[in-house]
Amino acid sequence: MEFRTMQDTFRSVRTGRVTGLAFALLLFLGAGCSDAGDQDERRPGSTDPASPDAGDAPSLYLDQVVQMLENGRNAQLEGYRHRVESCRNAGIATQPLPSSDEHLVGTSRWRMWRDREHFAYRMETWHAEPPDAARTPEALCTFTLALTGIHGYVDAQRSILVDLETGTRTEGEGNPDIVLAAVDASSGSDPQAGSAPETVAGQSCNRWRSQRGGTACVWSGGARWGFASHTDREFDPGAGMHADQIVLDADAPPDAIGYELETTTFVVGAPLDRDAMMPKR
Repeated sequence: MEFRTMQDTFRSVRTGRVTGLAFALLLFLGAGCSDAGDQDERRPGSTDPASPDAGDAPSLYLDQVVQMLENGRNAQLEGYRHRVESCRNAGIATQPLPSSDEHLVGTSRWRMWRDREHFAYRMETWHAEPPDAARTPEALCTFTLALTGIHGYVDAQRSILVDLETGTRTEGEGNPDIVLAAVDASSGSDPQAGSAPETVAGQSCNRWRSQRGGTACVWSGGARWGFASHTDREFDPGAGMHADQIVLDADAPPDAIGYELETTTFVVGAPLDRDAMMPKR
């Protein structure tokens, strides 16, 4: 059993994911800060007939679980279980995760709070790994549930980004041109071939299926406010932060690598929890 290799792998995966998440969120927080002409086309109240009617746009709260699957299996969770078994088979004193935490390995929780004046996004991902300072076989066979991720917030006056692993807090200028969605409502109005209407978390969505067998069901109730209501691609968490469409459910291809997404809560039109949406660390 290559203990040093195992520890190095933990670190590289953790660092890469946090960097990717932070970059994706910063891309969205910068939306609307382009040239003035583009901002005018998207600004609520524009006279452009193709512009989203954001005047009566509701608040949105979204809570989801995301995981990457390989041939229908969570490879990170299986890898953790294999490492625990290898430690035990080698006769090394092993401290696994509590059974109540094991199901979190290799999963992410996404939460979004959003209206025409505020946007917040919290992404938490859990990994099973030994302590950073682990050097002995016993220490490398002591597993803890590590959290990585980001919590971002932006309004007209300020932006905040917090690294959930390190607690590093970055503050910057706000975005006075926040829009509920990043595209015109007309762009999501035409159904894609093969899409079918469904209901997920109490909301309507259109499900599309790829040739590989992966599916994505996109919220269809937000077209009037600029959200695309159909898709023609599998769900990819690295592609964006629900900037122009909201995927409510996704299945990975059964015989390939892909992503599964499940929406546990989607609330439209209720007051946002201002305390929960603000980064604390």
